[in-house]
Amino acid sequence: GHSHPARDAYLKAIPFFVEKKNDSVLGRLLLNVGEDEDALGNVQKAVDYYEQALPLLKAPGAELSQGMALTRLGQARQKLGDPVRAIDAFKAAITAWHSAGDKDGEATSYLMLGAILFEKSDWKGALDADSTAFKLHESTGDRLGQAASLAAMTSIYFNLGDYKKSLELSLQWIPLLTSDPGTLGTATALKTAGDCYDKLGDAKTALEYLEKSLALSQDDPAAKAGVLDSMGDVYSGMGDQKKALELEQQAADLLRP
Repeated sequence: GHSHPARDAYLKAIPFFVEKKNDSVLGRLLLNVGEDEDALGNVQKAVDYYEQALPLLKAPGAELSQGMALTRLGQARQKLGDPVRAIDAFKAAITAWHSAGDKDGEATSYLMLGAILFEKSDWKGALDADSTAFKLHESTGDRLGQAASLAAMTSIYFNLGDYKKSLELSLQWIPLLTSDPGTLGTATALKTAGDCYDKLGDAKTALEYLEKSLALSQDDPAAKAGVLDSMGDVYSGMGDQKKALELEQQAADLLRP
């Protein structure tokens, strides 16, 4: 976790591998320096190092490092507000991970691609990417990866107003987190289901899910406030404005500096 001295040590090592013309090791060193610069907040410098690393990671056997460099490049470009080139990097990363046979890396890049397409309101592209990520995580038995993919698809359908499909996916999402039921991820899944039930007109079931979500959100003020706001919406829809305002006030108090 000491990015500054790590970066400095890598920089001192680089000239030796330049002299030895060891491109594969040099490429990995440049990738490591880029990651450290990224961690230090020097995002443009990180991009420069990732771009220097990539041509050196073209040799057979370097696909894993190439996939990582492209994934990191995509993330960095996204931070810099360059979604078009971030998308290109993630697509290239997907190809590299696939060539390496690394389904987890491939799925992760698909999810990152889906997140950018979601921001651009490319619903079909985002759904295609997220559903592919789900299938890859399913093939490796990665339950948390499957949950992350379902969470992404649930958000898309909710934004599209397809609350029935969003609910269906959120109910698949919840059981995948049962191995660690006290996590904030479970709280988020429960809240999403509650919001869907509310949109579908089932206030009673909505409140049952939101109460469960609230119980798991006690240690996170922002998450707790979000659940309280959702409960306020349910009570407002039921005509109990007094209870709705009370919950909304509690939410506002949690977010006050």
